[in-house]
Order: sequence, then C-alpha cells, then structure tokens
Amino acid sequence: MSLIGNMYIEASDPGAVGCGYLWTNTTTGDVSARDTTNTLWNVLYNVNQANGGLVPVSGANMSGALTGVTGWAPNDSPNFTTTAKLMGINLATTNDLASLLSKVQALVASEVSSALASSATTSNMYAFGWGYAYDQATIPLPVYDDDGTQATLSQVKFVLAAPAPDPASDADGGPSGWGDHAGLEGGTTNHMHCHVDPTTLQVIAYVYSSHYGLDYCPRGASRVQYIILCRK
Repeated sequence: MSLIGNMYIEASDPGAVGCGYLWTNTTTGDVSARDTTNTLWNVLYNVNQANGGLVPVSGANMSGALTGVTGWAPNDSPNFTTTAKLMGINLATTNDLASLLSKVQALVASEVSSALASSATTSNMYAFGWGYAYDQATIPLPVYDDDGTQATLSQVKFVLAAPAPDPASDADGGPSGWGDHAGLEGGTTNHMHCHVDPTTLQVIAYVYSSHYGLDYCPRGASRVQYIILCRK
C-alpha cells in the first residue's frame, strides 16, 4: 500500500480507509473517491485518457449512448423511457399519428357514405318528365326511378308549358312559329298562348289575333313543350 497525502496509489482496493480519501488504481488508471458511508469507491476520472475521460465544455464524440430517464438522447433512434414533452405538452409519436389518421379516415368514409346515401334517398324522392303535348291533351305524370311507381296529381310541384310549333304542320304557324304575319287572313299578327290546368294537367293552347280577337285553334294543331316535376 502506498499512501501519498490522502491518495492511495496501488492496484488493490485499500478498503474502508475513510470518507474523502482518493485511490488511483494502477491497473485501470481510474481515480476514485471514498463515499461518505465509507463503503464504496466512486470513480472520478481516468489518468490514462485525455481530460480524464470527461467531456470538455468544447464538446466531444460519445462512444456510447447516454442512458437513464434524464439527459441527452442519442442522435439515432432515441428510446425515451417516458413520454417526451415540449414545453410541458406531450409530443405525438408515430403510433399516435397513425391512430389519429385511422380515425380521420374512418370519420371521412362514414360521412361520405352518409352523404351519398342521403343524396340517393333525396334523388329518389323526385320524378321528372318532359315532352310535347297538343291542345286539350293531358300531360302525363312521370315515374319515380327507385320503385317505378307513377307520381300522383297531388305530388306535382312544378309544371311549365311553352309554345312549340310543329314543323310538320302549317296549321300552327309552320316552321317559323307563332307570331308571323302569314297565319290568318288579312296579314294580322298571330300569337299562341297556352297554360296548363293545375287540377287536371290538361293543356289549353289558343291563338290570339289582333284582327279576330280570341280564337281557339283546331285540336291537334297547337303544340306545347312541357316539363313536370313531382315529389313524394
């Protein structure tokens, strides 16, 4: 045993020599201090390494990861033993983000399915029809696409009829339509008027002449184009 001041310099453990004593292990180069309980040695540094093996304030390359619940994590794949926080707020992990993404996708899929189902249900509530009809004819009720049933008169929400001269007949003004000067005797101006009886859907179409006043056209001569909308 070699004691210089309060430091033992030897390969073997000096033992319980008292709190605060130092020991340089001549085999490993570790310099240790005896703890306050006089039961163990705590390594302080190593005389065989630069800076005693300690990290200088200027920085150094670490040969191993720093372990424990505190301190700096390694650059690659840090494995925190508790939830990482930023300013007291938990940081989201890849598992958290994957779970959130799954929930968002499920919610969007549910909302889209619901919207499509609602749209399909709503569209099936309407029946639409269009075509041509002549004076005194009855506009046919359209059919619903979902069940093939025909709409009823009470379900009619909208009907529109407009003059539509028949190109194959000169009786209703010919291809040039109503409003020309060749329809009646004397070169008077003729106009076709029409409406639909809301209680029967019967078409009423007639010609108005400034010379003869109000006069009905022959049946089958005055044609209209119509659109009809019904809702269940």
